[in-house]
Amino acid sequence: MHKFIAQFHEIYGTATLVDAAFRAGVDFRVPSASLNPVNPQHKLAGQVLTVKANNDLIAVLEAVHTADEGHVIVINNAETEVGILGDIIATEARRKKLGGFVVDGFVRDVPTLLNPGVPVISRGSTPLGPLKLDASQKGIGEIQVAIDIGGVTVTTDDWVFGDADGAIFLRHDDLDAVFEQARMSKAREDDLFELLASGQSLGDLLQLEAFLERRRQDPDANFNEHLKQIGRAI
Repeated sequence: MHKFIAQFHEIYGTATLVDAAFRAGVDFRVPSASLNPVNPQHKLAGQVLTVKANNDLIAVLEAVHTADEGHVIVINNAETEVGILGDIIATEARRKKLGGFVVDGFVRDVPTLLNPGVPVISRGSTPLGPLKLDASQKGIGEIQVAIDIGGVTVTTDDWVFGDADGAIFLRHDDLDAVFEQARMSKAREDDLFELLASGQSLGDLLQLEAFLERRRQDPDANFNEHLKQIGRAI
């Protein structure tokens, strides 16, 4: 397993990665909050393989067939409320040890998708499958092309990380910087949790009164800069 996949599954969450990417000053993309995990207990992580489905089940089958172990299949099929992913494809993905699916669209056969080993993020579910659509509603899909996922552009150069909070897309070349920042952020947060558990006030630990006084004098005072100066993270 790739080290960053393992670290995400064992240590971090998407909220930590968003904070880390922000602090690292790298490009990160968070899709619409309308995309949510089918099972909030599942986490997914891996290199993206894109599908512009166009209600074409064959394109999804092609993506799963050609994907390598660990790939996360990311599908754009938001135009029609149809279950572009179901139990049989999910079972094959489990057999191939794929990283999961992010679907800007709908899925079906939710009881199977709730099982361990098939992390799925989607807009929701419907029992209607794409093969039951009228021919006028179906086109020919494409794989490995740039697609829109929840309002952000995603390509096969990206990696995706997802959990109960949602998903974040990152460029492969930025992973080292982001995960180094995540390591430092978690260390600061763990320290903060310990101090809170000991009974200390969050406001005191964040020197909140000092910042409020600064903001009264300067409404543009930056809380991120304040936290950086005092060595805290939140």
